[in-house]
Amino acid sequence: MTEIESVLADEAVFNLDPSNLLSDFLGRDVSAPSLGVKGIHHWATYIGEYRHDTELEEAVSAISEREGIGNVRWGPSHIAPHFYGVSGYWINLDNHGRQLEFFACRETSSWMARPQEERKRLMSHPGLEVDAPELVGPLLEFLAVLGHRTSSLHFEPMDQLGHTYGHLQRIDNGSVIELVHETQSGSLSVGW
Repeated sequence: MTEIESVLADEAVFNLDPSNLLSDFLGRDVSAPSLGVKGIHHWATYIGEYRHDTELEEAVSAISEREGIGNVRWGPSHIAPHFYGVSGYWINLDNHGRQLEFFACRETSSWMARPQEERKRLMSHPGLEVDAPELVGPLLEFLAVLGHRTSSLHFEPMDQLGHTYGHLQRIDNGSVIELVHETQSGSLSVGW
């Protein structure tokens, strides 16, 4: 598993313009604020493959011990097995006040048959913060229609942590963008 150090050090992603992220993703100009998108909620990065669950336990332990890291949670991915046929895990954390997510998938022959860049594209994504939970579902549907070669991948109306979230995916290249509203302060989105 790689990239953890560079992602923890990279705060620039939180300064990206949500309008530009959405426009690039959709293939047309949009104004994020006019759609109820307030900013970057979190940044999700695929950190690679693992062979044994103990590798993930060690990674979580090492991350948890770092200065400035808090609220570390992890669990099994729901999307990776359902859409990509591979088991995996998410790791959510607070890094000096900014929310990050890491993803890792089990090293299987079918998953490894995909090029590395495709694996990263399928699992890494920006999470954009939406004003209200009731906007997330309709906004996903609207953006799926508005975008070029875009579809709604998944919608979760309310998870156990108080999140309403969903994912859009580009049909042509598999890239993903997430919309999320966090009802419960300090929680992290889960389920990818």
